[in-house]
Amino acid sequence: MRRKSRTDATQAAIVRALKAAGCTVLDLSGVAGGVPDLLVARAGQMFLIECKSPPGPRGGTSAKGQRLNGLQEMWRAGWRAPVGVVCGPYEALRYVGSIGAESPPAGKDGTLAGGPSGSGLDAPKS
Repeated sequence: MRRKSRTDATQAAIVRALKAAGCTVLDLSGVAGGVPDLLVARAGQMFLIECKSPPGPRGGTSAKGQRLNGLQEMWRAGWRAPVGVVCGPYEALRYVGSIGAESPPAGKDGTLAGGPSGSGLDAPKS
């Protein structure tokens, strides 16, 4: 029997922020096999997003946050389009182009504070 897939703690906040920004979001986290967590549509474009917990004592398991597992790495390597790896709502909004690359607003709880520099966002391939 297959166990239920686990979603990262930040995923719900990321989905809420994307929807609030007018994006259409499809949760793919139950698909398994290394498939990214979210399929996002914005302004006629599609984006694949992998949600990870941010670095820190209450976030990821290391100082750099969570890493992709082996299946996720293999799936990503075989896919012929970028897959964004984001650690919070700000990074997700920036990845889909809903906001610019300016400094993230400082939230009380840090939910919109974005991730570390070098956040794992793939540059769109040309």
